[in-house]
Amino acid sequence: MKRPLPDYDGQPIEQDEKNIPLLWAVNNVKLPKAAPWDFTHRAWQFQIFNDMNKNLVVIKPTQIGMTTVMLVKMLHFATFHNVRVMYTLPRQDDVYDLVNGRLETMFRESEALAKNLGSINNVRFKEYARSYLHFMETSVTPRMLDVDYLVNDEVDMSDVDNLEQYIARLDASEYKYHIKISTPTITSYGIDALFAESDQKYWFVKCPACNHYQMLDWNDNVKRIHGEVMYCCSRCEKQLSAAVIQKGSWVAKFPSRKVSGYSVSQMMVTSIPPQSLWDDSLKMRPK
Repeated sequence: MKRPLPDYDGQPIEQDEKNIPLLWAVNNVKLPKAAPWDFTHRAWQFQIFNDMNKNLVVIKPTQIGMTTVMLVKMLHFATFHNVRVMYTLPRQDDVYDLVNGRLETMFRESEALAKNLGSINNVRFKEYARSYLHFMETSVTPRMLDVDYLVNDEVDMSDVDNLEQYIARLDASEYKYHIKISTPTITSYGIDALFAESDQKYWFVKCPACNHYQMLDWNDNVKRIHGEVMYCCSRCEKQLSAAVIQKGSWVAKFPSRKVSGYSVSQMMVTSIPPQSLWDDSLKMRPK
């Protein structure tokens, strides 16, 4: 029996795996290390998973599982279409770590994925369902391949000239899906510049004490009160619980723009204690 998936308001949604990538993922994909599909602390992932915009930009911190999200979105698209997809990372070692450490585990543990694997199955090139999957490093000039669905991971660490050539591989496609994700480095460069051209979605939460609707911000919402670090309302300074943060929603600054952009922060991953982020911030050198 297919498992129901709650919508953003907690109501059941139509059981349509082709048009709801997250529903397909929960029903068919087993995560590495047998990790459960648990969104208790990551409700903000729902919309990113199911966003079918052809031009998607995500600013992300490290180690929040966004690469896994994009891998699954890519596999979902390749399952239901006859396409050539490509996933890029900055270095050769990154590609080997991604494919051998994450993707191969998914294939081994997920019967629905494994049965779609064809005779071509190596680190760089896989025959999958009616599609082809390519995994490339941007440190080298791309091969002469037309691509329908392109994911550029860690944009800011990628070779700019080669990255532009990878993007040009979409020109002949009828689909032209292009996803860019990265941890930002320099203002107005790389992923930050790409996000600036998007609709710029941020995570907003509503304070249960004063009803103030606010964007989560490190400077405004992180307070140290009586020695305890916590998330607080920027207006009344009452504590914002993990449950309140997970009940937030994405709000676009420029909703009329065609590029779909998301700004993800570690504050949104409520399994990470704010004290831990505070301690880490004291150890970091400003760039």
